[in-house]
Amino acid sequence: MTRMTIIAVVLALTATTWAMQSPSAATTGLTPRVVPPDGLATPPPAAAGHSDRDCTSIPRLELVPQDTCVNAGELLIVHVELTNYAAECPDILGGQFTLQYDPAVLDFLSAEPGGGLIVEEIYEAVDEIAGTIDYAVGTDPSSPMPGITAGTMAILTFTPIGDACVTSGLITFRSHEPPTRLTDEAYNNYDVPAGTLTLVDLPQITVDVSEPVLTCPADLNLLSEAGGCNDTDPGLATATDNCDTHVSLTWDRSDQEPDIYLNAPFCLADSPITITWTATDDCGNASQCVQTVIVNYPAELAVNVQLAGAVTAGPFTRCITFELVNCDTLDTQVVEAVLAFNGGFANALIPIVPGEYHCCMARDRLHTLRKTDTDDFGIVGPRYVADFTDQTGGGGDDSLLGGNVNDDAFVDIIDFGQWAIRYGDFPGADTNCTTLPFHVDFSGDGWVLEEDFSFVQINFWLEHEAACCGLVSIQGDRPRTSILVKELLSMGYGELAVMDLNADGWYDLTDVYLEYKKNCKVSDNGSDIYGNYQKLFPGD
Repeated sequence: MTRMTIIAVVLALTATTWAMQSPSAATTGLTPRVVPPDGLATPPPAAAGHSDRDCTSIPRLELVPQDTCVNAGELLIVHVELTNYAAECPDILGGQFTLQYDPAVLDFLSAEPGGGLIVEEIYEAVDEIAGTIDYAVGTDPSSPMPGITAGTMAILTFTPIGDACVTSGLITFRSHEPPTRLTDEAYNNYDVPAGTLTLVDLPQITVDVSEPVLTCPADLNLLSEAGGCNDTDPGLATATDNCDTHVSLTWDRSDQEPDIYLNAPFCLADSPITITWTATDDCGNASQCVQTVIVNYPAELAVNVQLAGAVTAGPFTRCITFELVNCDTLDTQVVEAVLAFNGGFANALIPIVPGEYHCCMARDRLHTLRKTDTDDFGIVGPRYVADFTDQTGGGGDDSLLGGNVNDDAFVDIIDFGQWAIRYGDFPGADTNCTTLPFHVDFSGDGWVLEEDFSFVQINFWLEHEAACCGLVSIQGDRPRTSILVKELLSMGYGELAVMDLNADGWYDLTDVYLEYKKNCKVSDNGSDIYGNYQKLFPGD
């Protein structure tokens, strides 16, 4: 019988037997991929044992991993290796393998002949639920070359899908009928039941598809110190891994090239600075996190604000405008915030553009004059602080004075006119930074009534407090007590032309008194304009 006929008969018989007996086909309904050779007639009689052998070595089939630590981005490749078989023994022409693998850890990808002379795939049946593989290979029957006495019989490839830390037997030879066996050129079979074959399962390996759990230190917001730097310790990242107890931890600072010193000072010129932490386990799985360090002047302004005068308990909201000034460069940052006032007081933390500032001013554009804080303003801890409250006796009165409704520099006849033409309105108490002028509810009760006139009355002729750092910001020369009606029109206050109650072409204190008398029902001194004015503004 020729070698070609032996291979064809033996492997075809194997394929036919597996098709009937393999659990992969019979119990799961899977269709094995069978590649029988051409020209098969009837199977030959059973072989006559090992009478043709002139060797005493017992061959061994070993499952050999090509990597002992496999990560999520890699494939587990396992060779079925023929070893421990003497070169003088009859050449091995083919083999069949019944294997078991752990489907919770490995996903079968492919099986292929081992290469070289082992090029024919005879049979393949895989049950990916049960984790079984039935596979048969052989040499090319048409090749004039003999078989092999050592080398790779088959190559199995898996995709890792689960974790198995330092685990043996992820792939094993399983008991089956027909069993795992080899066939030589003399038609001798080698298998475990006959005591003529040794099988070695997959040795201890690690399959690790999980990245290390990496936790960055907290981001840092630092104030620059002497020299524009801060030497705060950024801390260390921590990492844990399901398989590796000694995870490799590295860092990369964006302000160092090369990275030499984690605790080097963090400097304003390099801010923001990132520290990229990387954790890598033994199998090469890596995870990263980024810690950010910002070095700057404070980025917050903590404010306390008081509205002077008889305001309601609230709560009600007002938009307060703050101006922070660098007295060296006169650069100014303007920020606005809606503050909720209770009992006339409000406080807030307001984000600002970090920078060097020496002075702060505040006003409510719809209601108050501007005040300047030079005594309390400064850096306290991680932020700037400013105080616009009445600290008479301990730091002066920086509370905001109401009565300035048009955001000029004064409380004057214009503000009275805006109150007068809106007397009795209900604009509501709350305003925000998009509320349009004119909102003449100074007291915060939502109405425009006599109590709101008192703010104009008490603060009449008062001006903005002097600006920070000698800045010139006064609008106009002096507060006005009289204005030609024509001038009102040119100033954009045409709606106040109706305030010329005596029709003399002027809007002046006479008209103010007549309007106040009408709304507030007070007696007068006849033609004594000055006396009437003194009733309204006794302090002027």
